Amino acid sequence: MDTLKSASEVVSIKSLSRWSEMDIPKYSPSDQFKESPFPCRPDLNQKLRISEENGVYLETMALVHPTSENLREPNKFTDQVYEVAGPDLLKEVKNEILHCRTGDAVLTKGYHLRARYLIHTVGPRFNIKYKTAAESALYNCYRQTLLLAKENHISSIALGAIHTARRGYPPEEGAHIAIRTIRRILEKHADAFDTIVLTISGIDESVYPDILRLYFPRSEEEEQWAVDLLPDDIGNADGEPFIPERKIRITGDPTNRDEDGDFPFSRGIGESPDEDEINARGHALPLLRKIPTQSKQI
Repeated sequence: MDTLKSASEVVSIKSLSRWSEMDIPKYSPSDQFKESPFPCRPDLNQKLRISEENGVYLETMALVHPTSENLREPNKFTDQVYEVAGPDLLKEVKNEILHCRTGDAVLTKGYHLRARYLIHTVGPRFNIKYKTAAESALYNCYRQTLLLAKENHISSIALGAIHTARRGYPPEEGAHIAIRTIRRILEKHADAFDTIVLTISGIDESVYPDILRLYFPRSEEEEQWAVDLLPDDIGNADGEPFIPERKIRITGDPTNRDEDGDFPFSRGIGESPDEDEINARGHALPLLRKIPTQSKQI
């Protein structure tokens, strides 16, 4: 975890290790060639850099800020972002942005941060009963964040884990969605990004390298090693989790939020509210019809 530094102290992205230049393990030769949905792409691999910094002092055009729907989730990273950015950030959030929905992303100025912009995004709370909805929301966080950067001509971005332990998201499952979505975005919009810095710390330091090898193999040997280790669900052509039916976020009273400013309950279409939800709301929420998906698994 970063400690507060002087505003003049900058971490240049050029000082960070490229994923393409990090040590590649030795792999046993494969007996049979298997076509991979994520082939070795040196042009994409060289765009990824790894940092153990949390991004506040990285010299990127944008810094991603995982947060709550009111953009002020109480945690050390958010506190540091607001402290370094200065009071103008809070004014912009309170007077102009107001809120951000789960699975969406919004852009503000970076003010006194080293990054010119902040991209705020709200990750889902993980509940095994609503796993499909959480996966879809997390995918949208990463996709919307990167597309928002592209739309604003942001070519370098520092991106940490949006699937936080605070929200109960399993680190490995979240990392698969994160890295797979980044891969698919880069495949379609490689020219839009010069550098994506993955800021990883804690448990992510042990999780990310192995999962990066699956989606960003750096050699033919690593590509062949990865094929058999990919999960059954590798998403569609955009990286979106492949699900049998669409599930959307349903909320009741829009003013009923938890202490972080989020709606505390989310559930899928056709699912009845459980006892805790009924007790909390005081009534059962209406059910909506199921909407079939058009996505196909690759």
